[in-house]
Amino acid sequence: MTTTTTTLLTQDPNLVLKNRPAPRTDRQMKALRFHGKEDLRYEDISEPACGKGQVKIKPAWCGICGSDLHEYTGGPSLCPTSPHPITGETVPLTFGHEFSGVIEDIGEGVSERFSRGDRVCVQPIIYDGECGACQDGLINCCYKNGFIGLSGWGGGLSEHVVVPEYAVYKIPDNVGLDVAALVEPLAVGWHAVNASPFKPSDTALILGGGPIGLAVIQALRAKGCQQIIVSEVSPMRKQFAREFGAHVVLDPTEDDIVVCCKARTKNQGVQVTFDCAGVQQGLDQAVLALRARGTHVNIAIWEKRCSIFPNDLVFRERSYMGVATYQKGDFQEVIEALSDGRLDMAKKMITKRIGLDEVVEEGFKSLIKDKTNQVKVMVSVVAFRAVQTQKHELKVDIYDVADGMSARGWHLNALQDPAAIHVAVTIPIVAVIDDLIKDLEEVVLSCQGKAVEKKGDTAALYGVAGALPDKSVVRELATGFLDTLHKA
Repeated sequence: MTTTTTTLLTQDPNLVLKNRPAPRTDRQMKALRFHGKEDLRYEDISEPACGKGQVKIKPAWCGICGSDLHEYTGGPSLCPTSPHPITGETVPLTFGHEFSGVIEDIGEGVSERFSRGDRVCVQPIIYDGECGACQDGLINCCYKNGFIGLSGWGGGLSEHVVVPEYAVYKIPDNVGLDVAALVEPLAVGWHAVNASPFKPSDTALILGGGPIGLAVIQALRAKGCQQIIVSEVSPMRKQFAREFGAHVVLDPTEDDIVVCCKARTKNQGVQVTFDCAGVQQGLDQAVLALRARGTHVNIAIWEKRCSIFPNDLVFRERSYMGVATYQKGDFQEVIEALSDGRLDMAKKMITKRIGLDEVVEEGFKSLIKDKTNQVKVMVSVVAFRAVQTQKHELKVDIYDVADGMSARGWHLNALQDPAAIHVAVTIPIVAVIDDLIKDLEEVVLSCQGKAVEKKGDTAALYGVAGALPDKSVVRELATGFLDTLHKA
């Protein structure tokens, strides 16, 4: 069993931000706001300013979570309708708690480890630091907890967000910002495995092959599990489970899960089961599939009460435990595992990419109709960001977002698949937009086979990373990028 150590929260001077929302500027920004059941609005709201102990971030990518979907179809439930005890906010609220971005401003008192231009992801748990759970280091169990993007303090589906320093985690250079937006859901699976008594020699059964089930598969693989069994009904999700590393995939409508698990464990049963589905039949099967002193780990959020026969636990000294989201250490461990390759399949979780203005139709409504064929729908929040880093280097990628090449997706500091035009600009002092535009105009001319005069002062641009069909595609991408930049 892996233990996560957490410093006592009273030692964190930037922690307690109760009822202290970020100050507002006189500038407007776009944000996706949740007003109630099936009521999401793409609105103009005031841009937040950075206060003491806070970090201002330009979101780059934000995933749509199952919790977001539940709020949309049946909420508000997690989103407060009376003032949240910490944020003081109620609906309407800005959505988005699975997100990455780039630091654009730093408030007074923030540690020197953060700088403008840093690539980061956000751990969205809101906690008070005062209750018994927090004093025990269990921020995920805070008696007043909430989530950035569900309970207030803005969210990742906006052009700017201000969060407390404790929520910000830097991303290594070899992890793309789209993948960094997966740290939050991956941390849910990682924490479940960390909190369980799992050992690498154990056999594990996972109920459900959705996003969290796939996160558990990846966590188990990263920690050396040699036999992972998945129970799933959906044909597409069964395929996903195999691709992500499950050794055996069963269908509970066709297979006897208990018999199959015992057949693969010398009739002993599995050591640990992870419930990512929240279905009564699955719970019944999972408990009986456990060996003596095995542990059932519940990750699922149930929509109604379930039942369990205590004797099924008592006579074999089996255990039932619940796990909630993640702790600070889980977030950092996931980031390290993404960087060193142990979570090498994570990027394949992204099955669809859309723009912020498409979230309702191509995100939420599409997921309702096509949920089993999608793992993670990723939203590109802003079309263009000019961010000056410590190295005075700006990198932008234009790449394929969905069915064909388009200029809708953008990304800082990471090459993507499929390969696309990669524009890099070295900026001597500050980001000079006029000169950048000149250089981009030269890129378009160069792609058209015309001579360029190199009037831009932002240094060398370089062209295509990887294989593209032909120069017409490059021209389309570069022209689209230039059009967006002119409008920015």
